[in-house]
Amino acid sequence: MNLSISGYDNETYSKIIEILSKFDLNYNNFRQINKDIEFEDLNEYKLHIAQSIIRVAFSKEKANYTKEKYYEYNFIKRVIEKDVEETCKKYKNNFRTLLRKEDLCDDVIKYMFYIFGNSMLIESFIKPVKKLLKNAGLDENCQKISDSDNKKRISFEEFDNFFDEMINGLAETTPHVLRILLKIFHKTIIKYFSSNENDYNALYNALFFNFIINPKIQALYSILPQKSGYIKFLNKLIWRTIYNSKFKEGEEEILKPFDETIEINNKKITNFIEKNIISIDENDEEVKKSLNDLFTEKYLIYPKFLFYNDSKLLCETFQGGEDAIINYYEIK
Repeated sequence: MNLSISGYDNETYSKIIEILSKFDLNYNNFRQINKDIEFEDLNEYKLHIAQSIIRVAFSKEKANYTKEKYYEYNFIKRVIEKDVEETCKKYKNNFRTLLRKEDLCDDVIKYMFYIFGNSMLIESFIKPVKKLLKNAGLDENCQKISDSDNKKRISFEEFDNFFDEMINGLAETTPHVLRILLKIFHKTIIKYFSSNENDYNALYNALFFNFIINPKIQALYSILPQKSGYIKFLNKLIWRTIYNSKFKEGEEEILKPFDETIEINNKKITNFIEKNIISIDENDEEVKKSLNDLFTEKYLIYPKFLFYNDSKLLCETFQGGEDAIINYYEIK
């Protein structure tokens, strides 16, 4: 059986790729065009749109419709620039609001972590956590924890070993595209926010609190802080370590000894950021070129029909939708 694949003409695809590069698209346009979609179904559509945008932007197919030399690099830079600028205007000088607008810019950046960072997450966090749970005698999936086990806390030595595993895992498995993304993110934050070169708080926020220890992400791997006091305390320790936040007067006295290990491990995460992210020269030609082949057969199979379907979906995020860019000819 022969299956035919159809799409737009070349001129239309060139317009799509150009608009995508400028990131002149948003969810509001999609809602205007698709007014019949139920509100409760919008989140599922948003998920598909964000994923489609990433696939088209990094596809080999789009090279047929653009002469832009470093399309993927410029795409990431444009999305981040737009996102950080809009966040700064909306929420002023509060880096914790970054990636919290839940608009299309936010979602594309976050889904780049999900798409490219899955192996990193498993190796640097999920496996070490599962190992901790097993050593603590807890259920691997945190589903059947007794009240006594649920109150058990990680020891200083266990946390130090876990943190070393996590940092080593990040150093070995963080994909190049996410390192570049985080470096661009850092430089853009300095441009728009009152932040200096040595302030990595926004990077920690993006990498850890929007991804690695995000409860929704952890739940996908049955890491459930809401059901496990052990995991909840571990996440709390990671949070305090990253921000070098010591336990305050009035908190449980048993926690005060963690202050020393918090300070020691904070230096480890700072060293990781400086060595693996800050050291990248994001303007280097080879760095930019390194993003050109992420979605080739070497890394990911992306069939042509999916490129066509993704392009059609993201057209509905353009102002005026499909009708605004398709070339219609009068038939006489």
